[in-house]
Amino acid sequence: MQKYFNKCTKFIKNNKLLFIVILIGIILLCVNLNDDDFSKYLENKRVIIIGPADYVKKGKFIDSFDIIVRINKGHNMIKNPLLYGSRTDILYHCGNISEINGGPIPNDKNIKFIKFTYPKKNIYGGGKTLDQIEMKNNYKIVDEDKFIDFEKKIKTMPNAGTTAIWDLLNYNIKSLHITGFTMFQTNYNKLYREKAYGQSINTGEAALKSMKKSGNHDQKNIANYYLQDVITDNRVTYDKEFIDGINKTLSN
Repeated sequence: MQKYFNKCTKFIKNNKLLFIVILIGIILLCVNLNDDDFSKYLENKRVIIIGPADYVKKGKFIDSFDIIVRINKGHNMIKNPLLYGSRTDILYHCGNISEINGGPIPNDKNIKFIKFTYPKKNIYGGGKTLDQIEMKNNYKIVDEDKFIDFEKKIKTMPNAGTTAIWDLLNYNIKSLHITGFTMFQTNYNKLYREKAYGQSINTGEAALKSMKKSGNHDQKNIANYYLQDVITDNRVTYDKEFIDGINKTLSN
């Protein structure tokens, strides 16, 4: 055994560059395998993503999709399946479990994957709370390098829902329907969030004020991304309220 070990050590010393290349290849392979089950799950599927806006009232339509995606506290909406659908297949979560942010991570075995929307390394913030979360086999994190490129493109920190839409479109899905997204031009669904920054009315407006004050989530930049890259994707369909929210955001 010692003789074999000595030979391996000698080989590594004499072929350092080759060893580094092989090691990098193994690491990249492990990363790809880690995402492979998520990619296969989405392959050629009809996907719907439900945002937190209060106008959504079409549970049967939502349940007709292959995969139902929700954001942060959106899993609470299945408490009224008639209006909001009966399941969550994928939950995108910001990684901050405080009530004012993403809320507690649901302990529901019916959720196939939980994916965190901010990697630890990024430009504008987020991801710092991931160390507080005990990672499980069905937990994923968006690709760090791709996310940083996305931040550079839109020049702001994307909302969790924006990251989810962007991430889903990076996969070979058949289609994506967007519902419940109005860019905070309407109020939150009460099952998603009863109060926003101390307000129980005009909750969308309260969220916009908070984002403007903090300098995070520039909604005009995000609206331009939706306009240029999302609604032009032939896999994407959306509610009228989505495009209305985009137009209103850009006109303000």
